[in-house]
Formats: sequence, C-alpha cells, structure tokens
Amino acid sequence: MLKRILNDNHFLSLSTNGFTALFGLLSFMLIARVYDTLDFGWWVLYLAGFSFVEMLKSGLIHGALVKFLAGVSHEEKKVVIGSSWMIGLVLNMLVIGVIYLAFYLFPEKIEAAGMWLFFKYYPLLALVNIPINYTNWISQAQEGFNYILRIRLGLAAAFLIVVAGNLWMSYPVETLVQYHIMLHLALAIFLVIRKKSGLQYLRYYKMDKCRQLFHFGKFSFGTLIGTNLLKSADTFLISFFLGPAFVAMYSVPLRLTEMIEIPLRSLVANALPKIAAASNRNDTQEVKNIFYMYAGILSILFVPFMIFAFVFAEELVTLVGGAKYVDTAIIFRIFCIYGLFLSLDRFTGVTLDAINRPRYNLIKVIWMALANVAGDILVIVFIGEIWAVALVTVLNVLVGVLVGYIFLKRCVDIQLNELLNESWAALKYWLKYRKKPVTDKT
Repeated sequence: MLKRILNDNHFLSLSTNGFTALFGLLSFMLIARVYDTLDFGWWVLYLAGFSFVEMLKSGLIHGALVKFLAGVSHEEKKVVIGSSWMIGLVLNMLVIGVIYLAFYLFPEKIEAAGMWLFFKYYPLLALVNIPINYTNWISQAQEGFNYILRIRLGLAAAFLIVVAGNLWMSYPVETLVQYHIMLHLALAIFLVIRKKSGLQYLRYYKMDKCRQLFHFGKFSFGTLIGTNLLKSADTFLISFFLGPAFVAMYSVPLRLTEMIEIPLRSLVANALPKIAAASNRNDTQEVKNIFYMYAGILSILFVPFMIFAFVFAEELVTLVGGAKYVDTAIIFRIFCIYGLFLSLDRFTGVTLDAINRPRYNLIKVIWMALANVAGDILVIVFIGEIWAVALVTVLNVLVGVLVGYIFLKRCVDIQLNELLNESWAALKYWLKYRKKPVTDKT
C-alpha cells in the first residue's frame, strides 16, 4: 500500500508542488524579514516579471508539446520535441530583444516603476531556463513526475540555502538575483549533459510540425497572456500607481493564496494528459467523468481549508511576513473567498484546452483579464486601497467560472447538478476505498 501510494502520480505531483512551495515560502519569509519594504518590493517585481514572461512562453509551447507527445512513436517523439525546441529558441530570442530594447529606450521609467532588476537580469535567466522548462514539460507529457520532483525540489532547496546564508552575509538584493540565476545555470548544464531536456532532438525539427505546434499553441499563448495578466496585473498596477512598498504589502497575502493552489496545480498536471487522451479517443463521457472527479472533489475539499484560513488570517499573515504585515489580513480573507471558486475556474480552462478547444479558453481568459484590469484601475483610482484590488480578484474568478461553464457545456454537456452529485459520490467511494486493502481488482 505504502509503495503504491509513494509511486502514484497524484502523490508525486502533489509532493513536487508541495515541497517546492514550502521551500519557496520559507525563502519568501526570510527575504521579507531581511530586506526593507523597498528592496523587498524590487525582489517581488523581479519574480513577478520572471513568472509572467516564463508563463507566456509556456503558453505557446507547453500545452502543444504535452498534447502531441501523447501516444506517439519514438521517431515521432524526436520530431515533436525538436520542432518544439526550434519554436522555443526563436521565441526566446524575440523576447530577449524586446526586453533589452525597452531597457535601452525607457531606463528612467523602468527604474521608477521598480522593475530595473527584471529588465537587467531576465534576458540571461531566460536563456539558462530553457533546458529546465523543456525537461519539466517532457517529463509531464510522459508522466515522469518522479523526475520533476527531484529537479524542482533540488532547485528550491538550493535557493533556500542561499537565502538562509543572507542572514549572516547581508548581501544586497541585486546579489540575491545573481545567485538565483547561477543556480538555474548549474541545473540547466546538468540537464543538458544528462540529455533530459530534449536539446539533442533539435536536429530532427520539421517546419510542418513547427507550424502544427504553433497553430495549437497560439491560442494557449493568448490564454496564458490573459492568465498572467490576472496574476500579475495587480502587482504591476499597484507598483505603477502606488509604488514598490505597496507591492510588498500586497505580496504577503498573495503568497499565502499561492499556497492554496498547490493541490490544484498538482491535480491539473495529472488531469491534462488524461483528458487529452480521452479526447483523442473521442470518449466524451470519460472527459466528463474526469472533469467531475477532479473539479468537483477539489471544490468540496477546499471549503474547510478556506474557512480555517479565513478565521486565522492574522496569524498566517504574521507567520509569513512578520508583524509589520498583520494589517494585510483583510486582503487574505478576500482571497479565501476567491479560493472557493478557483478549482472550477481552473478545470474548465484546462478541459477546454485538452479537448482541443483552446480558442474557447482564450475567450474565457480575455473576459477575466478585462474584468480584472478594468476593475483594478477603477478601485485604485477611486478607492486607493489595496484590499479593493483583492476584491476585484473575486469578480474575475466568478466571470471565469460562468464563461468557462457556458463554453464547456457546448462541448461535453456538463451539468452543475451532475458535478455535485458525481463528485460527492466519487469522494465517498475514494474514502471507502482507502480503508480497504489494495487488490488487483480494486
């Protein structure tokens, strides 16, 4: 039983996200305590920019790579990976060129917005992170979650050691960024040498396969632009209108909210190849069953956790950021309401992608992004409080659930009453199943 659990992909995916997030949270806590709010705000903006651009690139490549690697021969695998690498290299060159050009043309505005660390150092990080990204994507497509666990955990643990060393060495925040890049570089070299990144297949690329991957990925790319606007627009708009110090205040409850997403990211990583495989077989009923199981069960399980987090918001915020951030507990409480609807929003989107309807998912995210950006600007200008920005987040997730449900119902005819009934039945069966000895029949 224990061996089976430890080797289960759900457990490995959850462990990957859980331990990585734990080490990331510990690093975040130490950095928040070592630096003042201005330096800490610079660091948060550097990470926000890094996450934003990396996820954009992931949108063009990741979903297409996972989908077209499912169930292919070894020879076709070489072509898919090699073609994907070609797209990735061209895309990274374009991104690096745009960032350097912007840094050259608008240095004063970038520094005033607190984004100078990102524009100065991200182009280098973008290059060294390519092999790491491809290793994770290829491993996910082949359900190699054990290897993902090792590389992500190793990187997070190494950076935690670097951050802990800052308690005694007290190096400036720019030096911390340089160490961050050096750790990624060391891991990238290791993965290329071990031939885990797929770089060795670059010579097998084909232009027709590149076009096929790009055609699928362009919708996911647009979706990721919207998704990251949902995550990053708050941070960037607060920095632009209110300054980096307010970004630091907002980032502490936001970081706690990201911890809520750990089980969600884990289950999404497992559900995506399963839904894609069922869709490739034209098994609509199986697509519905997987959606009901993942989205429904997680929505039910989120309720007690959100109640706990809502009640103990002051203690959790103080634990993460220290006593100087206790006033941001109201923001975290608003994020707890947002968390109740998060699984439905996320799984409607990933299901639309997996059943080859990325255009619908793009439209869904565009509606959410418009609601989020417009709402942020309105509340910052007319209210001027960062808790109001968090309130807009609840609005955009409700928009996402509504639009996603409408589109998904057109494709696989999901029903909300079935979602609740099927997920509750599946949860009761799972609890009963875990109490029984595992047999081959089970």
